[in-house]
Amino acid sequence: MVSRGIWPYSWIMFADLLGALAPRDCVGCGLPSRDVLCKDCDEALPWAVWPMARLFEGCDAAWFYGNYDGPVGGMARRAKYRPDPSCARALAGMVSQAVRGRVPAVDAVVPVPQTRISTLQRGFSPVRTVAASVARELGVPLVDSLERTRGVQQAGLDPSARAVNAHGSYESSGPAPRRVLLVDDVVTSGATVSSCAQSLLGAGAENVYVLAVCDALS
Repeated sequence: MVSRGIWPYSWIMFADLLGALAPRDCVGCGLPSRDVLCKDCDEALPWAVWPMARLFEGCDAAWFYGNYDGPVGGMARRAKYRPDPSCARALAGMVSQAVRGRVPAVDAVVPVPQTRISTLQRGFSPVRTVAASVARELGVPLVDSLERTRGVQQAGLDPSARAVNAHGSYESSGPAPRRVLLVDDVVTSGATVSSCAQSLLGAGAENVYVLAVCDALS
């Protein structure tokens, strides 16, 4: 019987080995590539995160790195659905470099938590991988201030169903830092980040900023 503590780490090592052995295709254009992205797509990546035009309830401001239908979205999908931890780490490095000097000073970075079943299936959290890299870049702690209490995956739901599904699905696991940078992989309707922000504010946060890897509507 494999222990609960060892299994996720072993799965990550196994997934990394498969990724190294399997032939790769560029997630941006689909052409054969030694890396996640070919040279042309890599050179076309954003150099900074950009403000979102939309405002979300409970959030002071929001930024995103790339569009969901471009190379960045392709990397996010590969990291999440393949799942590919090496792709998640590559994306984390890109986002953390792009965030330099683009967001206000914060006290901590908080990842949007995934469901327990997703953690068991993937063996890792793509969002937490990105959030940890961003926290190191900003020189602040990564704090798991939220936990997923219920609900199903948001993917495939329409905006109204997303709002219902997200409402009450995230709870604070303790006192929240005063100024928080909330990190998610993809923002579509904003239901998830709004629900998370409300929980953080209820736990003592005064400012909640959002950083999304992708804005699905940009």
